[in-house]
Amino acid sequence: SFTSLNTITIPDSVTSIGDYSFQSSGLTQITISQYVTSIGQDTKSPLYWGIKVPNTYMYLGNSITKVALYDNDSATYTANIYIGGDNAPEKLVSTQKFSTKGSKTMFEVELSTPVTIDPTQPLWITMYCDELYYPASACISQNNPNSDYISSDGKKWDHATEANLPYTWMLRAYVKDAK
Repeated sequence: SFTSLNTITIPDSVTSIGDYSFQSSGLTQITISQYVTSIGQDTKSPLYWGIKVPNTYMYLGNSITKVALYDNDSATYTANIYIGGDNAPEKLVSTQKFSTKGSKTMFEVELSTPVTIDPTQPLWITMYCDELYYPASACISQNNPNSDYISSDGKKWDHATEANLPYTWMLRAYVKDAK
């Protein structure tokens, strides 16, 4: 069953968050998705899933310092951050192995190698797990074509929607001023 979404209405008194201006965008609400399901295969086998941020110019001068995923089940995961690549991740720039406990919350992981954002290249945030049948936590699709990449080998990437899986991965990246 689907879990409802949390919608936050942005009051007129809030004009910006960070460098993002609500006044010029016309944005009046933000929808925060909740966990719906986990995606995987019918056997414990390697699974890669991730998101691509094609335009990173607004993060010029920032670094990714940590990532997060929804912790549905106890397992060991690997977070991989890549720079470049249109249809698949290109250059691996950070990798971080970590274990979760199945806390049913967003689980944050500090990167031992922070990633300086290159505003001329797409950024990929991917996860890998081979211990669970269904490791990729997902929410209702956010209708973003870059939020549902999936792969069984880490080389050929497809959209989950192509397999009739209308979801968005519950992944986050946190940025910090690189100075």
